[in-house]
Amino acid sequence: KILILGQSGCGKSYLGRELQKMWPRRIIIDSLHEYDDVEDKFSSFPEFADRLNQANENNENSFEIVFQFPPEPGIEKKKIFDEILRLGFYFSNIQIVIEEIQLFTNPHNCPHWLETALMTGRHRNVSLLFTTQRPGLLNKNIASQCQHIFCGRINEKNDLAYVSSFLFENSKKLLNLKNRNFIYFNPTGVQLISTENSDFTQNSKGRK
Repeated sequence: KILILGQSGCGKSYLGRELQKMWPRRIIIDSLHEYDDVEDKFSSFPEFADRLNQANENNENSFEIVFQFPPEPGIEKKKIFDEILRLGFYFSNIQIVIEEIQLFTNPHNCPHWLETALMTGRHRNVSLLFTTQRPGLLNKNIASQCQHIFCGRINEKNDLAYVSSFLFENSKKLLNLKNRNFIYFNPTGVQLISTENSDFTQNSKGRK
């Protein structure tokens, strides 16, 4: 489980795409329509579900399937979001990427199938990758279950207070962090990394 956080423009999307390459089978909830280059992208949930079922029936070893919420009002986004998580959980051996997770959860609510994937997805080999601009709005279950957290530049007071709970004094460094630079936190320690470093992509597999 991976969490990437930081202001818009700090390099979250680039980092996320590099890390995703470690999982050949993945579905992506593209909240900001940043995956327009992907062939298998859908704004109709039935079509998305049909494509995922096709991948299951054909036992496809590699795929990238994107869901983009349509802009029309009245779309039951929370219901569709939870249903995508349910499908991914039962598919197993898959990565679920959720761009801007704060749009679907908050400190007081975590959708059922997201919580299920967070707490028990490991047993079905379900990986989760989250990005967010506003870590202060996250449900506590997300950060607590993520073994790998990448923190980009942050200036907002409440967001800094949130990340200081696990970065401690290192959180002050986020104020002036350059683009594509992240403070990487895992249970073994904290280090500064740069995605501009040519060794990053080669070494990232070891961080899985």
